Amino acid sequence: HCNDWQSALTPVYYDVFYRYKRGFENIKTVFTIHNILYQGQYGMELMTEVLGIPLYHSNILEYDKCCNFMKGAIEVSNKITTVSPTYALEILDPYFGHNLDRILRTKQYKTCGFLNGIDTESYNPETDTAIYANFSASNKKGKAECKKKLLEEMGLPDGPEPVIGIVTRFVKHKGLDLVRYAFDRIVSMGYNGSSLVHFNIGLNVLNNTKSPYTMVVRIKTKRGSYLNMSVPYTVEYIGKDEIKFVLGEMDSNMKTFIDKVPAFQTMMNKLASSTFKCSSNSLIAPVNMVLTDSSDASSALGISIQ
Repeated sequence: HCNDWQSALTPVYYDVFYRYKRGFENIKTVFTIHNILYQGQYGMELMTEVLGIPLYHSNILEYDKCCNFMKGAIEVSNKITTVSPTYALEILDPYFGHNLDRILRTKQYKTCGFLNGIDTESYNPETDTAIYANFSASNKKGKAECKKKLLEEMGLPDGPEPVIGIVTRFVKHKGLDLVRYAFDRIVSMGYNGSSLVHFNIGLNVLNNTKSPYTMVVRIKTKRGSYLNMSVPYTVEYIGKDEIKFVLGEMDSNMKTFIDKVPAFQTMMNKLASSTFKCSSNSLIAPVNMVLTDSSDASSALGISIQ
């Protein structure tokens, strides 16, 4: 059973190299599509130079003049499943199929969807012993207690505003465009940036051989956990021993965060307007900035904004 493009070559290798070997006969393969947007697309040269797939089997992986891992799994797997019956139908449409709809329409005979879900007995809030208080649709008193205890644990202030949590990648198909659309209304419900986050901010500057570099901004919360965001930058050499960070174009999510949190905007402006003295062993920061040199394999520089 293989999932998405990362393991999509498994049924392909079985079909090409092992199907007719003694002891490997009659193995059935199932390929599950969770996210059809990411397909494992590469140049055709990868097939022979890296994957070792003979040219006479190139038709398995070739799709729109590319080597497409997911297409290969769709081609040879005995069964194709998706994360819901609805998604199994959606990906037959060009808009949702991301160019694989053509091949999927020819494989409908072996495609079906299984609805993702949860264990409604283990996660029943009326009986769950892992939460602070039990509650139900008809009696929500315990839910307010759970919210209060969660905010205490996170070191956040309690109030009438709703608590919204999301664990996801910041991509459109996860609904982040809807979050951005409603962001102002969410903030108006009572979000307070200064009470939500303590801005004990550290910057890990990864000094790669490529430019621009990437600055990972770590924002420490009251609970001690971190929010990580990436900021592109280049280094401008002003003199022999003096440099300046030039911040690059940020993605829309980062811009939204900066716009909504003035303290973070101030910090980024301060960083962009400062110059740094450097020697052969370390960087010497101006007043109120401390920089320490690290000589690990990535030549990382840890920067703390006090």
